[in-house]
Amino acid sequence: MDPAVVGSSQFGLLFKARLPGTYPINGQNVPEQIFSQPLVYTGSDGVQYVYVATTQNNVYKLAARTGVIVASRNLHRPFLVSDLDGCVDINPTVGVTATGVIDPETDTWYFTSKTYIDQSLTGANGRPNGRYYVHAISTVDLTERPNFPVNLEGMVARNNPVRSFNGGIHHQRPALLHTGDYVYAGFASHCVLYNFTGWIVGWHKGTGQIVERFATEGAGVGPTVPGAGVWMSGGGLASDDKGSMFFASGNGYASQLGGVPVNGRNPPTALEEAAVHMAINEDGSLNVVDFFMPWEKTQLDGADKDLGTSPLEILPSQFSCGDIKRIGVVTGKSGKTYWLNLDNLGGYQNGPNKLDNVIQVYQNENSVYAGAGVYPLEGGYIYINVIQYQTHVFKFSCNDGVPYFNKVADSPEKNAYVLGVGHGTVTSLNDQPGTGLVWTSDVEGSNLRIYNAIPDSNGLMTEINSFVTPGTTKFTRPVFGDGIVYQGTTQGYLYAYGAPVNLPLNCTSLQFGTANLNTTTAPMTIQCTANTAVTVTAASLSGNPNFAVSALPGLPLAIAKGQRFSFQATFTPQTVGPLSSSVILNTTQQAAGFSINTPVQLKGTGQSQAALLMTSPNTVSWNGVITGQQAGGVNQSVIISNLGNSPLMISKVQYSIVGETGPWITPNGTQAVTVVSAFTFYNMPSSIPPNSAVTVPINFNPPYSANFAAFVSIVSNGGTKVIDVLAAGSDEPKAVLEFESPDGGWVLYDNTTAFSFGNVTENTSRFLKLRLSNNGSANAAPISVTVSKPPFGISGSIIGANNAVDLAEGTLVYAGQNLTATLFCSVPKSQINVDPYNGTAQWTMNLNDPTFGKQHIQFFCNAVSEQAPPLNPITQQGTYRYAGCFKENNPGRQLQTAIYSGPANTNERCIGLCSAAGYIFAGTQYEQECWCGYNRPKKVVDDTNCNFACDGDVNEVCGGNGIDEAGSYISLFGDITRWNGNSTDTPGPYVNPGKLGFNSVGCYTEGTNSRALNVQPQSNNTVAGCLQACQGYLYSGVEYGGQCFCGNTLAAGSVTASATDCSMTCNNNQTELCGGPSRLNMYVYGNGTLPDTPPSTGGGNNNPNPPTGPTIPATIGNFTYQSCYTEVAGRALTGFALADNSITLQTCASNCTQYQYFGVEYGRECYCGNALTSGSIPATDGRCNMACSGNSSFTCGGPNGLTLYRNTNWSSSTPPPPPPPPNQPSSPVIVPGVGNYQYVDCHTEVPGRALTGKAVASKDMTVPFCAGNCTGFSYFAIEYSQECYCGNSLVSGSVTATDGRCSMTCAGSSSTICGGPNGLTLYQYVVPSSSSSIIFTSTVSSSSSMVASTSTSMSLRSNSSTATTSTASSVSSSSSSLVPSITTSSTSNSSTVSSTISSINSSFSSIASTSTSTRTSSGLSTVVTTSTSNASSSTSRTGSSTLSSTTPANTTSSSFAVTASSSTETTSLASSASRSLLGTSATSSVSPATTDSTTTTPAAASTTSSGPAISSTRTTAASTSAASISGSTVGSSISSAGTLSSFSTSIPPTNTLSASSTMSTSSTMSTSSTMSTSSTMSTSSTMSTSSTMSTSSNGFSTSFIPVQSSSGSTGVSSTSTRTTSTTTTNRLTSSTSSPTTFSTRLSSTLSSTLSSTVPTTSSAPNPYFPAVYLGCAAEATQGRLLAASSTTSAGMTIAMCISFCSARNLPLAGLEYGQECYCGSWATTTTTTTPFNATGCTMPCPGDPQSTCGGRSRLSVYNNTSLSPPAAKPVLPGGYAYQGCFTDASASQRTLGGGYAWANGTGMTQELCASTCLAKGYKFAGVEFGKECYCANALGIAAANGGGGGGGSSGGKAVPAPESECNMLCVGDARELCGGSARIGVWMNGG
Repeated sequence: MDPAVVGSSQFGLLFKARLPGTYPINGQNVPEQIFSQPLVYTGSDGVQYVYVATTQNNVYKLAARTGVIVASRNLHRPFLVSDLDGCVDINPTVGVTATGVIDPETDTWYFTSKTYIDQSLTGANGRPNGRYYVHAISTVDLTERPNFPVNLEGMVARNNPVRSFNGGIHHQRPALLHTGDYVYAGFASHCVLYNFTGWIVGWHKGTGQIVERFATEGAGVGPTVPGAGVWMSGGGLASDDKGSMFFASGNGYASQLGGVPVNGRNPPTALEEAAVHMAINEDGSLNVVDFFMPWEKTQLDGADKDLGTSPLEILPSQFSCGDIKRIGVVTGKSGKTYWLNLDNLGGYQNGPNKLDNVIQVYQNENSVYAGAGVYPLEGGYIYINVIQYQTHVFKFSCNDGVPYFNKVADSPEKNAYVLGVGHGTVTSLNDQPGTGLVWTSDVEGSNLRIYNAIPDSNGLMTEINSFVTPGTTKFTRPVFGDGIVYQGTTQGYLYAYGAPVNLPLNCTSLQFGTANLNTTTAPMTIQCTANTAVTVTAASLSGNPNFAVSALPGLPLAIAKGQRFSFQATFTPQTVGPLSSSVILNTTQQAAGFSINTPVQLKGTGQSQAALLMTSPNTVSWNGVITGQQAGGVNQSVIISNLGNSPLMISKVQYSIVGETGPWITPNGTQAVTVVSAFTFYNMPSSIPPNSAVTVPINFNPPYSANFAAFVSIVSNGGTKVIDVLAAGSDEPKAVLEFESPDGGWVLYDNTTAFSFGNVTENTSRFLKLRLSNNGSANAAPISVTVSKPPFGISGSIIGANNAVDLAEGTLVYAGQNLTATLFCSVPKSQINVDPYNGTAQWTMNLNDPTFGKQHIQFFCNAVSEQAPPLNPITQQGTYRYAGCFKENNPGRQLQTAIYSGPANTNERCIGLCSAAGYIFAGTQYEQECWCGYNRPKKVVDDTNCNFACDGDVNEVCGGNGIDEAGSYISLFGDITRWNGNSTDTPGPYVNPGKLGFNSVGCYTEGTNSRALNVQPQSNNTVAGCLQACQGYLYSGVEYGGQCFCGNTLAAGSVTASATDCSMTCNNNQTELCGGPSRLNMYVYGNGTLPDTPPSTGGGNNNPNPPTGPTIPATIGNFTYQSCYTEVAGRALTGFALADNSITLQTCASNCTQYQYFGVEYGRECYCGNALTSGSIPATDGRCNMACSGNSSFTCGGPNGLTLYRNTNWSSSTPPPPPPPPNQPSSPVIVPGVGNYQYVDCHTEVPGRALTGKAVASKDMTVPFCAGNCTGFSYFAIEYSQECYCGNSLVSGSVTATDGRCSMTCAGSSSTICGGPNGLTLYQYVVPSSSSSIIFTSTVSSSSSMVASTSTSMSLRSNSSTATTSTASSVSSSSSSLVPSITTSSTSNSSTVSSTISSINSSFSSIASTSTSTRTSSGLSTVVTTSTSNASSSTSRTGSSTLSSTTPANTTSSSFAVTASSSTETTSLASSASRSLLGTSATSSVSPATTDSTTTTPAAASTTSSGPAISSTRTTAASTSAASISGSTVGSSISSAGTLSSFSTSIPPTNTLSASSTMSTSSTMSTSSTMSTSSTMSTSSTMSTSSTMSTSSNGFSTSFIPVQSSSGSTGVSSTSTRTTSTTTTNRLTSSTSSPTTFSTRLSSTLSSTLSSTVPTTSSAPNPYFPAVYLGCAAEATQGRLLAASSTTSAGMTIAMCISFCSARNLPLAGLEYGQECYCGSWATTTTTTTPFNATGCTMPCPGDPQSTCGGRSRLSVYNNTSLSPPAAKPVLPGGYAYQGCFTDASASQRTLGGGYAWANGTGMTQELCASTCLAKGYKFAGVEFGKECYCANALGIAAANGGGGGGGSSGGKAVPAPESECNMLCVGDARELCGGSARIGVWMNGG
């Protein structure tokens, strides 16, 4: 395309051809659409045509210049979009949508089409009936070629047989690729819907045989996992025609890599979000040889941001630099443009900091769907078309061997706002610099824009022309013919633009016939007729000077339409043969559409009557002739012709070796054989007949290496010609072949030794070069590579060549030069401690160096893995060899000991600790767990099932959940010195039949009053160990998993027991049984007689040692037992500490391997250190008497006593230990409940799992996370910190555990409990109860009463106290009635219950107990602390005496501290020992624990909450010892006079509540509190108590749990040493709106009558509370609305998404496309301004179809208010500082009055109000009632009866009110509070 023409006014619309096809859709005939690009092709007839295929499966052949349809055909009826469930990307029909390809060898057009199986039907037939066909049709007549069409339906993927092709769900969009004998097509999906996979399908172009069926979701990916589509917005598959194919793919859901770096030469089988390099084999099959995935692949998947929205393009050779010879470019939805080294694409996360290993990345502003435009001239330019933004221009540069693309310019206008700007297209005029043009096709504005390729100096592209093409197809590109550009549309038209071809003049052409040379013919006349009114301005001749023009009229010549003029021309031939030229008449005309030039063709033939000499070629030359290599030399020839009609007579032939003009020499030989220099001329003619020719052979045979020349002058009667004969005789080339060594040197080729890559570590690649040098002399011939078969694309080989281009056949290497090819050794990812293996490859090569010969060049690579100690001293290989991936829970734990679980987990660390503890096997799983054992697990599985990266090193694998993500697997290593590496131990467990002369006699009981056997030696917890230790005794028995006993007699009462009683496996051999609780597997020596061997351990036969209980092993690994040592203040060992209920000596030893000492204390505490603190000495008082909590066979210290061991291998040079894990909260708590799940208790695990419905493991595990994954199940439970199990029933044998095993904190929340070793923190689903109208009356008698609030923590502190306690308790399963009956009556709208009851709505419990306590105490004082916690911040306010608070859901936690000073008192009081001590409202829910500065408590949210206040008067002395109680309560009372009861009830926002009570108090503790509610409440009470509370404790923490539906009662009696009488009467009436608030006053002895009327109906409880639904939001047009984190799941639920986000401390959870979950924070700009009122959130959640999980580009958004509680901001714009919450009683008593007031019912925020007041110049700004703003310059004066705090009962203005009363959310921002009802939040400017 000529820029001068394209930019001129002559360039315009030539035609728009209407395609006649239509298809009836909904009663209308819709036109055809062109998504397949038109193909312009000049066939065998020499005429250019345009070939068009449409979405209606019609094909057309059009004349390229006129648009006339010359042939057409319908292939099938089209597939209808109505079968695609609303996917209308292409609408309404799908037929041919991919650009085909034409094979010029056979004039065959290949493409695919989509249709239905039944062609006789009409309308939609359903997706299962969809079909795809491959067509091959003739470009001549559009008929089908033999063997076609080919139906692709049902074909099975070669690389994944579980995937088959279904035409209904797949879509073929990329342009086809034709290379050699094969054609390839890529497939994807419709709108990423259905169970699709990407495909590359290949077929033979002649036979139609399918040669490749490659699925991009390959081996190991299940049949239901979608993704990795190949669509590239219609861009084509690419090939270098050297055996390589390149393409890019879209997102997918297999996600095999999971953040673990993978080398490009070891691609995953799931090629998602990938740039892919495939080798094309000779049979047409494909092998993946390299890949690239962006480092953020997982995030791109979740956001549906395909890498493959644009094609991967191969840049021309001009874009090469240094060692990077081939560069590719691709851009995706993320907006990133990647420039890739096509010979080393980059793999996954192989760059620095786990980023991309690519040439360059550029972040564009938005997504890109267009392939890059490429201009290789003038330095090289790349053009990227960005959606909604300008086209960016990049200039190529190469600096010091490093390529770079610099952004230098942009287009002057933006591309369309909607999807559709087309692929970049660049043209030039015959590759001339300065003629480059960039063509942009777009769907808005000017649909065809043309720019100069080189931008101007202002950084902008220069537009030279543009056109509007209605209905331009999205993602299209201009197509070019002979000076014409074509555009397809969606409106049934094909547009053509170009310079006009309509001629203004119609002139006759002339044919002069044959004329003799240099003879002029008679003139001939040319007649011209005007086709339009025209002015002829000039006339000229083009071409050779054989013609002349005469008799031209005067110019300029104006001619009217239809008029004629004439002129003449003559012919004077200068040469022989056909000759032609043209007269060009330049014209101007008024009418449009005519050309400005009219050519007039002139033709003639020249002849010579005389002889005419001609030679061809004029120069004969030889290159690369090696002197002496070919006997007789090398021949060429010259043709000597006579072009005349007379005989040619050659008078003489002259020869020179100097030049064409002589001097001439006399040659040797004869005319038949003439020798000149190194040349021999044969049969030189003396004459040639007319119009004939003679061939003269010339031989070159150099006698030595040099340049030779001969010049032959032929003199004849037909003229004289000189032939130049040139040649060079060269020395033999000297080929030197070398291979780069790993250290950078070069190794000379030796055909007896392979080139070696050395050791290459797993998951890495080493690239080395093969260098071919020509070391011949300066006259050496170039090396010619005559045979080259590189190891390229060999499946399964770890060695390969980068490409098949370098050192390919035909390569020339000139003397003194060298060329290289790069090879690689790429070792697949593997575990550590695997055996080394080697790879080999071969390159076959031959050269023209006669000494080289045909070589089979061998390459060798040794693949190794990292080796973890302990190492074999000889081989330096780890002794713990990788054994494989094993199935866990098969049934039960496969390794018995959990050494640790933590974020620093690696296989090396686990192996080291298990080795130090003496175990044979070490296993890692769930990313951070390390397990040890003595027996190999039972079932080995494929390594792909172990797919979790270790938390401590993402390059290692630590177990997994299987390729189906539904299992549990452990990565296993075994000590090869103690295990043969192959055998599987007998599964068992079984009874060891005996050895060493002992025989099993069965299971026995212990004796009646003593041990059955009275000697307990040390042994290793196995049967064999015990039998060895009992040598010399008659009997040997193992008990309780490994306790060993010996004896010569059985104690009385020891008898046989059921074999099932002996069911415990041996601690150190799980395949054998070692007794049970009080049961022994008994063995007797021989036939019952005593052996001769003396006993191996002390005691003797006559005086056996008595049983000693737990034993102390002499050694544990490298540690040796020292003694029992005393503990000291500050700890005897200070290096490291660990406490756990599963502690064993081995566990402690493994955690202290880098210390000199370890000691265990209190049965469960482990300490390490390198020295004992002064004062720690051996203890002789027997204090080390406690069994290990994790293995009762051994002693683990005692109270202040350390069982001490010393590391015998330790030295001062031992490496320092790793840093200890972060401190965990000292008192983790049990989460009471989540949603409708309530805590049950700690349950035991059983073989095969207690809950079998579903299993999930995560290092982010929390209770809500597990609950979210178990939606729909009756139970869920958490075990070992991070394992979640679901089920609808508990497997038999799982019972309540009372041994404290549920003591491990949650992996994702260290403040809460998540089970423990074989212990399940169990939760049960409780069906929510509906609210009902209740009137209730109760009478309660007590000497102490309190009402606790939601999320309340109470702390009682005492010091210097001595306590004596006697407690008796009983539990009753039914309620003990304080009054006898409940009466219920109901109406249509409400129901009334009149009763005297002990339990309301959900729970009641009371337990009888008597307790007596004595301590030193003289008084009590109470401090009430209210704290609000959000993430890392904590705000506390402390007050005394009275607290009144209004608590919005889940925002406030109250804590009560009671401090006791020295006095002495004795108390007998009631205590409660129930699963729930305090009742919980039916409408409350619990979120993960929030934390304040002193205690960790679960934060509960409720629609009702109360804020109790306690005031006490005591004489106080300094004394602090803490006991904290936390819980979630609506109401409770503690009675010291006889009954402890608790109740809870759901109280809706509007009610009437009245209560009266009489309380009498005889106590030093009096309590008052206020409770306000959205109701009318009146209360009168008299309080009296005779009680004193006391406690003696070093600190305890109790988590109050939601109750089960049970009740009980207990009698209680109490006495106290002092009595005080107090009477308090209070009456309060209040009326507020939701949220409900309580205010009450408490005293000690309560006798009350309480009545309430509640409406029958209430809104359904929020099952996701504290997360609240914000609404449906549109996805961001750029990036993601919620981009902080994401996940996808085929079983996605709302709860799962909320839990996932909450576990990451992200409050916003958004669900999209049903199964995608995105997380974010309110801090982002996009979410701050997002309206949550969009439509389109209609997709059901796959895991809960009754719920909605967003839609297409729509998110269902939830806000976890516990993570982002609304609040008043401390400072607002303009310097307004928050002053507090104030009363604002009425319009006449405004706190901010006399200024400016306004309201905004939809957009009010704190900032909006402050900015308004600032603009109006006011000092104070205040917000009220959620939407009102007030401005003033002063606060109003407080009313006379105003008082501080307390809720503002005065009703006055400017009275400070509790913050809890400013509780209304701002209508414009749900994260802020805007005052309340008659409450105003106030800010002051400058204050």
